Amino acid sequence: MLISDHLLLNYKRCNRRTFLEIYGDRQNRNPEKDFLLKLKRENQTHIRNVIESKDLQPQQPQASRRDWQLNVQQTVELMQQGVDCIIRGTLSIDYEQWQSLTNNTL
Repeated sequence: MLISDHLLLNYKRCNRRTFLEIYGDRQNRNPEKDFLLKLKRENQTHIRNVIESKDLQPQQPQASRRDWQLNVQQTVELMQQGVDCIIRGTLSIDYEQWQSLTNNTL
C-alpha cells in the first residue's frame, strides 16, 4: 500500500479516518465539502505558480507508477543527481528500518 500526503494528513487528524479512507465503503462516505475542494484547487495552483516563477524544469521518473519499486529507485536517483524539482516521484522505507528508527526516537 502506498501512503500519500493526503492519507498522512488524515491520519494526523484521526487515524480512524485514514482506515475508513482505505477500507471503508465508498458509498457511505460523505461528499467533500466545497471549501475543501476549493482549498485543494488553490493548493495545486500555488504549487504550479511556484514552479513557474522559479523557472524550474520538473523531472519525473520514467517508470510507470504501477511499478512503484522502479519508480522509487528512479526517484532516489533523481534526488542523488540534485534535481531541483521532481514530480510524480515515489519514496519508500523498509518496515524493519522504519521500526528501528521509531524505536530509537521513543
